[in-house]
Amino acid sequence: MRYTVALFDMDGTINKTDPGVINGFRHALRQFGMEFPDTDVRQFMGPSIEYSFEHFCSLDPERIPEAVKHYREYYSATGIHECELYPGLRELFARLKAEGVTLLTASSKPEKFVRIILDNFDIAQYFDYAAGGRPELGLSDKIDVIEHALHEAGVTDRSKCLMIGDRKYDIEGGRMAKIDTCGILWGYGDRPEFEKAGADWIAGSPEEVGDIICS
Repeated sequence: MRYTVALFDMDGTINKTDPGVINGFRHALRQFGMEFPDTDVRQFMGPSIEYSFEHFCSLDPERIPEAVKHYREYYSATGIHECELYPGLRELFARLKAEGVTLLTASSKPEKFVRIILDNFDIAQYFDYAAGGRPELGLSDKIDVIEHALHEAGVTDRSKCLMIGDRKYDIEGGRMAKIDTCGILWGYGDRPEFEKAGADWIAGSPEEVGDIICS
């Protein structure tokens, strides 16, 4: 086994979530009389929502906490259901679990939402720990969530860990945590983004991710 611990991002990696996420941003911005920006929605998939409100929506910093509140009100009631599991992921998780790999999530999405989505797709049983953002504890950046996941799972040997995600934030966070990284091509990122970020691996399918881990 090349890797014994696999950390998965969620949005764009485990499930296609842009409809619910973008609708959440639209709802929040309408509360301030603002429209969603005419821009590539893919950039909203990966960073924290606080970052996106400031850098992609040009929202005044003092308004961001209220915007986050409106976003989460929408997302918790409606947006969380506006997503779908990517094909091949259930089979990948079953394969890795059968091989004895420790499976973790490392998502910037609030941890309670991560767990709800795993339950909704009936894949929670594959994961040893579901880590997500916990702003109340200062856990929002990818590196913080990765460290949180590794700590909660009791992982000490980082040489056998692989961070898997669809955006540069996953690759950068993994490198900061001194673990190997894999960019995946079925989500919101692309090969040039992963190459620039310094990914150790780039995979085009869940089956290829399994081969990388289990070889």
